[in-house]
Amino acid sequence: MDYKKIVLYFAAGIVLLLLWNAWQRDYGTLSVKPASNLQQTQNQTPNDTTNTANNSAQTPTAAQSGTQNKDNFQPSTTPSVVATNINTKNLIHIKTDVLNVEVNPDGGSLVGATLPKYPVSLKQPNVPFPLLNYDNATYYVAEAGFTNLPGVKHSLIPFKSAEKSYQMQNGSKQLNVVLQWQSPNGIKVVRTLSFTRGKYVVKIHEQITNGSKKVWEGRYYMQTKRRNAPQASAHVLGFHTFFGIAISSPSKPYNKISFKDLDESPVNQTIKGGWLAFIQHYFLTAWVPKPAVPYYYFSQTGQNQIYTVGLMSPNLKIQPSQTVKLTNQFYVGPEIATNLNAIAPHLALTIDYGWLWIISVAIFWLMKHIFDVIGNWGWSIVLVTLIIKALFFKLSEKSYVSMAKMRMLAPKIAALKDRITDRQELSRETMALYKKEKVNPLGGCLPMLIQIPVFIALYWVLIESVELRQAPFIFWIHNLAAKDPYYILPVIMGLSMFVQQKLSPSTGDPTQQKVMMFLPVVFTVLFFNFPSGLVLYWTVNNIISITQQWWIFKRFEQGKYTSKPHKKKKNKKRKK
Repeated sequence: MDYKKIVLYFAAGIVLLLLWNAWQRDYGTLSVKPASNLQQTQNQTPNDTTNTANNSAQTPTAAQSGTQNKDNFQPSTTPSVVATNINTKNLIHIKTDVLNVEVNPDGGSLVGATLPKYPVSLKQPNVPFPLLNYDNATYYVAEAGFTNLPGVKHSLIPFKSAEKSYQMQNGSKQLNVVLQWQSPNGIKVVRTLSFTRGKYVVKIHEQITNGSKKVWEGRYYMQTKRRNAPQASAHVLGFHTFFGIAISSPSKPYNKISFKDLDESPVNQTIKGGWLAFIQHYFLTAWVPKPAVPYYYFSQTGQNQIYTVGLMSPNLKIQPSQTVKLTNQFYVGPEIATNLNAIAPHLALTIDYGWLWIISVAIFWLMKHIFDVIGNWGWSIVLVTLIIKALFFKLSEKSYVSMAKMRMLAPKIAALKDRITDRQELSRETMALYKKEKVNPLGGCLPMLIQIPVFIALYWVLIESVELRQAPFIFWIHNLAAKDPYYILPVIMGLSMFVQQKLSPSTGDPTQQKVMMFLPVVFTVLFFNFPSGLVLYWTVNNIISITQQWWIFKRFEQGKYTSKPHKKKKNKKRKK
């Protein structure tokens, strides 16, 4: 046995190490403030609130960016970078079956959103995960409105509502919250926030009526403001979940842009039929405008790392006594493919499965269908592993037959070592023996090669699929997306790997054999901090492989895999 198999295992170990680093990045220092604790700091707005609100930044003009806009679509300015101080006593509270939302009447902005179906952690099952918030450290709000309204500062309309608290009643499928405002000269804006049972989409219906005697002109905008406050530091090779924004357009359905990229190259483009999203681990917010209307997409960077990314409509020109209606959507919730596909094309791409996404999508699709039947993600992983092993059975069979032949040749190779002292000659004679017996010395490595891409794809499924967040299995495994708290699964995995090594042919020198036998210890340590779902997959895969290997070795010894001689074809001479 040469060193290629050791190199293969070493490469697999490097891959596992990178995945472990990624896991540490995503979960090692993760800390989320519960919504109840946020209230202590939410009475304070970001330090740059007043300064930047009164000094709206200019968006890049076509000349500045080096491009030309034939329609002269870009506005000269965009709405304020950060909202003015929030009076918590005036907030409007809205509660549905899946969302708890806080609306600031000054601007009608969504300044708070928690997800009661998704607890912060298993230790805090009654604390909903906070997404939108006006905390100083994690400022994250969504705004919409009209520019150039008379008597309105910073484009924030001072709305009024009939109630301060709204709740979706049992049996109701929809909840509408109406906000109204009217200027002294008669311009009236009515905003209706529509919530649907079981949905994370807020439909925003705008109705603006020009009751004045002059033509009104302005633009409608939708924007999200967020502080660049990632939950953990980056790590080697950047092998981690994405944190930043994404923009979709017909020419580029999914364009990820990091905060660093926003600093270097602000967003400055016109898109028809797109969307704009802020992405973080498991959750996102997204503006989805009416696809038939071209919107101008822009970004600004304020003080203290607060970013504003939004989109503006074409110029609206409303005659006296005329009414214009607009409807757009805002998604605030988990990254669930079925939900996102129903809202906009390509929005499900925000579930980023990495470069092996096609395998990840297939694995999740299969797991989801199994889960719908049995109701347990852990058993779904087990059954998916069985299905994968069944699909590659013939390939594995050839590998194990090759390993069985290697075991059979062990005495002959030992005899060659006793007879030949020259290493080059020994290598030639060994390879000649392999060729004569039709044995591939690397055939036993094939099962490892097969499971590595599946393993990586499953890793992304586990860390990106919110359905598997805090998903229990059995006994002590309460979260398949987190490490085994008692390290029982990694130890079982290590033992199974040790058994596999004992079954494998040991034709190498003693040093190589010791290295190979030490690998299960290395892999066990690497798996200590891996998500339980991954360890479960690898353990089940090993156990099935051991069973296959034992069964094929036994059949080989019984002569079931003895190659049959090929019949020679008779050469028939043509009669002339």
